[in-house]
Amino acid sequence: MQLALPSEVPGYVCGVMKVPFFTYASALALAELPYAVGAVVAGDSIVRGQTIWLIALGALAALSMVTAYRLLHRALRRKNA
Repeated sequence: MQLALPSEVPGYVCGVMKVPFFTYASALALAELPYAVGAVVAGDSIVRGQTIWLIALGALAALSMVTAYRLLHRALRRKNA
């Protein structure tokens, strides 16, 4: 849920559901930290003119999305079977 929605919505929902703070903070860190690091590295590579880091970060993001897509479809096929 944390990855699929803007940060405020899961915060409100988890607050209403009385999710323990440590559990919520762990999910938030897991979801937001890779994006934050990627944004900083991408911004720094643009400012310094090091396009190789930007290309590598883009390739890593694309590979991660393809992997997640395949894992999701594999899990859904198993569930429906």
